[in-house]
Amino acid sequence: VDVLVVPFKYRPAQATLPSQLTTDFNGNLFLGYRIDRYVTDHYATPAGLKRRLRHRAISIGCFGGFGTTFVSPWTTGNQTTDEYNGFILSRGFAAMVGIRSLTLGVGIGWDYLADRDKDIWIYQNKPWYGLTVSLNLN
Repeated sequence: VDVLVVPFKYRPAQATLPSQLTTDFNGNLFLGYRIDRYVTDHYATPAGLKRRLRHRAISIGCFGGFGTTFVSPWTTGNQTTDEYNGFILSRGFAAMVGIRSLTLGVGIGWDYLADRDKDIWIYQNKPWYGLTVSLNLN
């Protein structure tokens, strides 16, 4: 179980809107399988024996959470005149590589706009690709 954020989302072109790179807030819980490898080196120094621990990990799994997104006439096919930050529910899959407690990777996900414009939002349940950053909690 990890806390995962998606700082960048790439949304492919939809309708008349070109591809988008968004940086809206997105926080998730990640559940998956993780393989950890540790290497311990001991080496002599003038002050005595020192130990160096190196850690690498690979994770794969699914995530779910919530975030915000910009809703405007452009992202609704000109079916609304309002511009606001909408509340979204996100879900998806991620593959990540970890060094110590920081884990970076890529993910594919789908967003669900949870307000009145959900039926006209052009990204509703459409795939996006993103950079994932995770902090190992266990």
